[in-house]
Amino acid sequence: MNITDIRIVRLKTPQGQTRAFAEVTFDGELAIRDFKVVETQRGLFVSMPARRAPDGSFHDLVIPVTGELRERIQTSVLRAYEDELARP
Repeated sequence: MNITDIRIVRLKTPQGQTRAFAEVTFDGELAIRDFKVVETQRGLFVSMPARRAPDGSFHDLVIPVTGELRERIQTSVLRAYEDELARP
């Protein structure tokens, strides 16, 4: 699967540790929304789209099967986020 497009929506006011949302398109045919760019004391990372369970825990809705795909998503979304921050 190739990542063919990424759209970043920055939050004007950060919500907790969330800095932005991303929509990632694969092979120009499948778009997945609600990736989150999250900032912690250890730096930025990309959180997969998730749903809150009744007990308050979160469960990922999208699960990359390989570590390679997860890393490509992480790297690509963070690069797009940094590019968005650099825009006036």
